[in-house]
Amino acid sequence: MAHYAADCWDAEVECSYGWIEVAGHSDRSCFDLTRHAEHTKKELVAARPLKEPIKVKLVRTIIEKQLIGKALKKDSQPILKILEALTEEQKEEYASLMEKDKAITFKVNDKDVKIEEKFVRFERYEQTKLEEKYTPHVIEPSFGLGRIMYCIFEHCFRMREEDAQRTYFDFPV
Repeated sequence: MAHYAADCWDAEVECSYGWIEVAGHSDRSCFDLTRHAEHTKKELVAARPLKEPIKVKLVRTIIEKQLIGKALKKDSQPILKILEALTEEQKEEYASLMEKDKAITFKVNDKDVKIEEKFVRFERYEQTKLEEKYTPHVIEPSFGLGRIMYCIFEHCFRMREEDAQRTYFDFPV
């Protein structure tokens, strides 16, 4: 089973060579879509409507990129990547830290970099959700027509008892 597969199933047929695989099915879960989304920075999700709309509390990150660039020079790019990749939980945590300490600290290139309020702000807001987004799972079927046809022909192949030279196929109706 491949490292990315959650489960695999094979369809096998018994023939003159023994049991041979004619089809394989792999539950790839959401491995392919999440990896593709990570590299392309495109959201590859599906959505289903919620039965009842719900209100969720979110945190928006407002980044002053020019100020960060001027003040932090070579450390600005790693800091921007960190800030842009924050999860909702991290945003909430850093918003609370910023309110309390008026600054947050990140470790960049083995040193602590202090980010003040003038560089980044966290704004709390409420949003009504009408749908739930999710990454679909993928089931990958894999089969070869050659093996399937071989098994069909072998199982339907007949020889006449009185004349072995006269063979025929007896396909069920």
